Amino acid sequence: MKIKLTFVFIILLGLQVFPQATKITGSWLGKLKIQEFELRLVFNISNEEGTLKATMDSPDQGAKGIPMGEVSFIDNQLIVKAPALRGEYKGTLEDNIIKGTWSQNGQVFDLSLEKQENALNVNRPQEPQPPFNYSVQEVTFKNTNGGHQLSGTLTIPKGEGAFPAVVLITGSGAQNRDEEIFGHKPFWVIADYLTKNGIAVLRCDDQGVGKSGGSQFNTTTYDYSFDAEAAYRFLQNDERINKKQIGFAGHSEGGLIAAIAAERLGEIGFFISLAGPALPGKEIIRLQVEKIMEVQGVPKEIIDKELEWQSAFSEILIQEKNNQKAWEKINKVYSEHKKIEGLDQDVIQKEIMQLNQKFPIVTYNWMRFYLKTDPAQFLKHLKCPVLVLNGEKDVQVLAAPNLEAFDEIFKKSGLEDYELHELKGLNHLFQPSKTGLPNEYGSIEVSFSEEVLQLMKDWILKKFSTN
Repeated sequence: MKIKLTFVFIILLGLQVFPQATKITGSWLGKLKIQEFELRLVFNISNEEGTLKATMDSPDQGAKGIPMGEVSFIDNQLIVKAPALRGEYKGTLEDNIIKGTWSQNGQVFDLSLEKQENALNVNRPQEPQPPFNYSVQEVTFKNTNGGHQLSGTLTIPKGEGAFPAVVLITGSGAQNRDEEIFGHKPFWVIADYLTKNGIAVLRCDDQGVGKSGGSQFNTTTYDYSFDAEAAYRFLQNDERINKKQIGFAGHSEGGLIAAIAAERLGEIGFFISLAGPALPGKEIIRLQVEKIMEVQGVPKEIIDKELEWQSAFSEILIQEKNNQKAWEKINKVYSEHKKIEGLDQDVIQKEIMQLNQKFPIVTYNWMRFYLKTDPAQFLKHLKCPVLVLNGEKDVQVLAAPNLEAFDEIFKKSGLEDYELHELKGLNHLFQPSKTGLPNEYGSIEVSFSEEVLQLMKDWILKKFSTN
């Protein structure tokens, strides 16, 4: 995820391989489309004494030099096996373009490759580079509720404290402390900027990721909130930090995690929502699916069918607490849904397999909690200053309906010290974007908007300038 040849056959084969190898050696770039995402893949093919070898780069995922297995190129037919990835590429060379498919874990994707004159370099100009004019400290602390260790990086400004501090909380999926995605490290960029401006920052690997213990399997948003609480309590024991000026900044699902932890902790210093949800999870997902397909130009009748299936999927998970029974019901309903589309049984079985790879049963606990949870039940308890930031181009957590929900929640709760901002032209990662679709994330050089960085910094320092 060899056959031993005679000396004569090696000589004869060599007469055929070397001209072929000349055509195929080099770096070949392709774009793999997976639903709304687009990943660049680079196959680096070399000829080592008559034997073709290859590595693969996935620049949008920050992966480079992934070793491939056996490589063959005969009669313009290229096959690259990838046992470590449980994958394989097959293609045909036609006029400097290889037209083919990438297969992995039972799924097959079209993937054409084009030869590159130079190696592909992913430019990330905002990524911080040493030397740093602040303290960078590797830290570990324990989540006493889960019983596992968490590992992170604490950056503290130079000079005398005590400093205000923020705990950064990642969005959904297995994220490292930099919230690294498509070669971007937005949390590293945020931490560097804020710390240079007098604000300490703690960012951690999610549990079960990097150097942190715990597990991603069968873990819910509520479970992750205890990691955020542990980070908050860790900072309270650092004499360089002002105990009354410690806050949360949660991105996407991290905003919900932060709200749960803040409600349990009681009074915290401040709360920042970065594209965080204020609507129930079921509504977030419905709006997300609808908006992404709409921006992609999908016809309304197809969108309606997808929303119908999405609603059925959500209801099964919410109502059926037994994961095995939920799995069986989901597969049955999905099969019936596909039969209505007129697909034959073989195609349906393949699509069911892909569905279960996309949503394995070990994610059901997380999905069930997210779908049925209304953030309002936690947000309404906030008593601290709140800053809510949403990108106008965000297709994952839509700005307008969520900002309206935040406003309604805080008005009802009586919270007075809050700000809501819809930031023009920015996507879910707070990058300047044309469409907001996830397939743009990796191709955009900006990792995190300078405008948003300054807004966060100014807001925090204004709140604590006289404290």
